[in-house]
Amino acid sequence: MSGPKVLRTVTREERIELGLIQIAMIEEAIKRWRPEVTDTDVDAISREEHILAKKTQIEGLLAVDRFDEVASLSGALVASVNQDIDRMREEQYIRHAKALSRERSLRYTARSVLERCHQVGVSIPHNRSDVLQKAADGEPTNFREVADIATGLLDVFAERETKEAADGRASLAVSLAGPHCDLSASELLATMEAEMKDPRLGIADKQIAELAKLEERQAAESFERRLADIVFGSVGCDPAKGSLALDALGVELAQAVKHTRQVAEVKQALAVEIAAATVTKDLEACRGTIVAAQQNIEKCQLDCAREQISKSREIRDACARARAAQAGRVAILRGLKQLGYEVREGMSTIWADKRRLVIRHPGKKGVALELAGNAELGRLQARMVAVQGAVRGSPSDREVELDWCSELKTLQDAVAKTGGSVEVENATPAGARPLKLVPDEWAEEQNAVSRQRAQGLKSSRVSEMP
Repeated sequence: MSGPKVLRTVTREERIELGLIQIAMIEEAIKRWRPEVTDTDVDAISREEHILAKKTQIEGLLAVDRFDEVASLSGALVASVNQDIDRMREEQYIRHAKALSRERSLRYTARSVLERCHQVGVSIPHNRSDVLQKAADGEPTNFREVADIATGLLDVFAERETKEAADGRASLAVSLAGPHCDLSASELLATMEAEMKDPRLGIADKQIAELAKLEERQAAESFERRLADIVFGSVGCDPAKGSLALDALGVELAQAVKHTRQVAEVKQALAVEIAAATVTKDLEACRGTIVAAQQNIEKCQLDCAREQISKSREIRDACARARAAQAGRVAILRGLKQLGYEVREGMSTIWADKRRLVIRHPGKKGVALELAGNAELGRLQARMVAVQGAVRGSPSDREVELDWCSELKTLQDAVAKTGGSVEVENATPAGARPLKLVPDEWAEEQNAVSRQRAQGLKSSRVSEMP
């Protein structure tokens, strides 16, 4: 075994707090998951039941101190929920893009049919003309009604043209293009298909849908109007200008989507931080940085918001370290008391204040156990020391340290029974160095403990006075 050791303590309280944070992250993910579910999502109920069942399972594991399983399962569940959110959003973007493409095709069809009717002198009943005009103007219309009217008029056009033109025109399922009236039917069909299947339109439609989903509706509507103007306005009549305009719109859309995603990511990070601070009861300590982060998000100062979120996390971590350190000191002292060391009330406070504590054992004359180091970092040094001026027993320095090593194993077992752990990170061989000589601080520590006890009694009497 070895002599002086660097120990790292992890307490049950610390692990429970971490588990509560992990469960809070699951709840936050569920909050983001639910709004993504649509009425057409037939298996959403079963998926939610599965998620909630997993959450309940994790809470049960935390209740019986199975901390490693809590960490593993909670991380996997959050990742799974986030993946499902991404999948549902992608499906919504695709559906929205298809809807926009269908509306665009309908508008194109109505406009083209009206123009061709005018060119070839086909008379349209007033009620049908109004339906086509509304569709051509982009107003909400019945898709099936417009399609039926257009189909009937296409048959009329076919009857008026030569058989060659009619054969080509029969393939034109949904639309004709007035600006291309000098083209043959097959050329017109090829041109229309190229225009309506431009991949840039589909990409733009999905990006517009994402902007709307991420609470940027005004920007989404603005881009949608610009896209419609490119396709149906004067710019669209010039293929070269229309293509350049579509490219420019794509660049702006990509930048807008990137910024909106960053805003959403920062908002999500802040929501997670608030949830964690709430469950650890550190919300008041973090309130200033959280409010500052919220204000920076509103101003679109995302770097400043991220910095404030990091500061909040640092404050919360510092609070957690302080609690863990205190719990660790209590656990160590409780274990040492079971080993027969003279542990007194108030020693954990002295240890915290002085960052050092010397504890005697009635069966070990002239020596004591010194605990030192910054427990807030989760580490401390434990070693046997010789007390200056005290009469030593017969065991040598090496024997004293070997005896402490066997006691440490008992201490580790005692802390493990409470759900914590004491791990040896570094050790010096027993007897490699003489025992450190320390002043006889026992009387001073006893006096400090007595003063603390007396002060506590005095405070309690004052509080009990009428």
